[in-house]
Amino acid sequence: MAKQVEAYYQRLFEDAPIGIYRSTPEGKIIDANKTLVDMLGYPNLQSLMEVNLSDLFVDPQKRLEEISLLKKSGMVNSFEIQFRRQDGDVICVRDTVRVIRGEDGSPSFHEGVLEDVTERVQAKKALFKSRSRVDAERAQRQLAETLREIANLITGSLEFDKVTQQVFDNLGRLLPFDSAGLILLHPDGDLRMVASCGIQNPEHVQSLRIKLEDDPLTRQIIESQQPLILDNATDDPRFRNYGEVSSIKNWLGVPLIVREKAIGILALDSKSANVYQDREIELAFTLASQIATAIENARLFEAERQKANVMSALHATLADITAELDLSILLQSILERAITLLNSTGGELALYDESNDKIKMYYY
Repeated sequence: MAKQVEAYYQRLFEDAPIGIYRSTPEGKIIDANKTLVDMLGYPNLQSLMEVNLSDLFVDPQKRLEEISLLKKSGMVNSFEIQFRRQDGDVICVRDTVRVIRGEDGSPSFHEGVLEDVTERVQAKKALFKSRSRVDAERAQRQLAETLREIANLITGSLEFDKVTQQVFDNLGRLLPFDSAGLILLHPDGDLRMVASCGIQNPEHVQSLRIKLEDDPLTRQIIESQQPLILDNATDDPRFRNYGEVSSIKNWLGVPLIVREKAIGILALDSKSANVYQDREIELAFTLASQIATAIENARLFEAERQKANVMSALHATLADITAELDLSILLQSILERAITLLNSTGGELALYDESNDKIKMYYY
């Protein structure tokens, strides 16, 4: 009867669909079933028994971890590792092993079950990769849609103040910052912050007039037409803190380019380190291009509107000259139109009266 039971368990051992083995605590293989021999690509049991378990581990550190766990708890359950077959191919296996002790309590051998989970692991990796690709594509589509939406908002207005307002209303949807400024180079060579967000005393900041040569960072960006990052702005002697914001770590300046000419920069400040990387530079550069185009369109529109106002005023003045017979009323009307066209707050017009050698003044 005992022989029959032993034979029965031997058949179970040999016919099991998963690999079964026994080894010494040092890793010498004592016995293994055919499934394990085939799994590891060895021609027969004898050739496998010549191999130490440690030699099968792709990562030797994993073998040390498994031994440590066995010494601590006497069993390791579902320990996933990579084994190298005899032909050099790498397979993923799940090892469940326990310590078998003798009558004196000392470890006699290790008894383990190995399951080949290569296909499952590969399928899981493929699924993860597929999901990652889908997530990346979805994020890219959302980013493109956000860029289009912001571009439409920015370029949808031809009034300069509305353009700059739209910039900072939507900037945070794309880029992280604690404060930001839109700095333009005027024809007189002055740098002016025309719009800002998160800056203390914005009215004071926007009233500043700074020569380009006095701001080396902005000059470098405008002349090179390339973005510039400072990893610790407040420690950089070139950094000019327009908004008096303390503890700025990361600073990003991006040129506003129109028809191959830089007209200013978009500056972003962050109190955190390593905020602005390649992705943020690319986004800021794309957005800056849209901002520059919108600003240029607004400027052109304003110039055309001013030109139309001038022509209208000149036409009205000509009409007054030919129709108005009262000289005082005519001159007062001309003075008022001149002040309006020149964006002045007041003015005066002097007329010499030769008959009494006096000058008559008209004020507005």
